[in-house]
Amino acid sequence: MRTGKPELFDAAQAASRHLMDVDNTHWPRGPAYYGDTNHPLDYWRSRGEPPASKYLGIGRRHAEQHWLHVLSAHVWVQGWLADYYLAADHRGLDVAIQTAELHLRRIWGEHGLTGRRLYLSVWNLAEVWDATKDERYRRELEERVRRMLHFQEREQGGSLVMDRYGYTHVYAAHGLWRYVDLTGDGAVRAALIRSARRTRDVPPLDHTVESLLSSVSTLALGYELSGEQSLLDELRTRIEVLRMDPLPRPIDGSWTQGELFAALDARDRLPGGARTPACGVALHQRPAGVRVDARLHPALRVGSAASSRFGDCADRREVRPAAPLPGSATRSARSAGRTRRCPPNPRPRSAPRTCPPRRTGSRNGARRMRSNPWPG
Repeated sequence: MRTGKPELFDAAQAASRHLMDVDNTHWPRGPAYYGDTNHPLDYWRSRGEPPASKYLGIGRRHAEQHWLHVLSAHVWVQGWLADYYLAADHRGLDVAIQTAELHLRRIWGEHGLTGRRLYLSVWNLAEVWDATKDERYRRELEERVRRMLHFQEREQGGSLVMDRYGYTHVYAAHGLWRYVDLTGDGAVRAALIRSARRTRDVPPLDHTVESLLSSVSTLALGYELSGEQSLLDELRTRIEVLRMDPLPRPIDGSWTQGELFAALDARDRLPGGARTPACGVALHQRPAGVRVDARLHPALRVGSAASSRFGDCADRREVRPAAPLPGSATRSARSAGRTRRCPPNPRPRSAPRTCPPRRTGSRNGARRMRSNPWPG
């Protein structure tokens, strides 16, 4: 949008409309009597409609396949509302309200009021409340914000995001900043600064590069609110891995999608590099599918949930070594002594066979690595 190029606006608008009408749950909505032209007939027809799905308003897009899972934390209203504001598309407002109603129903109980579901719901509710001024959304939003501040103080060592969901820093930072923008709440403002300091001192590595780069949003907001130079310095350090070598030619119609993906992966400097088939696709690789926030101006956040296996996979490309990630992580262990087998790995006979590191977890469901995949 900042470029003023209409082709980018049109592409973003098309993506937003696709997300709202293809990658979302709209039906069945339940019996609805409108009393159109034949009141008695319309009434009896409405009685025969199927009951409403409790999943109305939930995103269904996760990877290459549509409708693969019900995804309670994969539905963003920001792009739909931008489409409503900028293009007068009332469909965007209608679908955003449908998602806000989903948050009001609390169909997951306590599970929906923690972790990434909580953080994303705060962002969604703040946006829909701003668009509609509906007090129901305000009350729900305020309660969820209080929960975030409670967990920050009592359970998460000053961070607004639990360790399991480091990649959701972008949800928490944007959601709470929208709340501060609407209410001027000083306590939430202070909580954002405290979370930025914690993120500076304890880098989130639970989802590797995805989490580390998501935390940039927290650092940037903390710097904007506090002016602390150390937050800006750490931000610059973390985004250094985004630098890449130049492509051999401009990106134009001469590339196929596969050629462009291969060229980009051969020139990036993200830690880890390409993955062998045995180890799956790295979270931050383009072939895995890059997460795109559902906004009219899509904001790319490095990472995909196509695969969660990463680590000691042999990199068979000859590229510039990736820069190490700042900080380190302490890993917990689970299922010690359990026998593992490496997955099938088509490789030259001379190539060593390696397995991905064992996935481990903790009481709160956190999945962690036993060793830092980026030494140094």
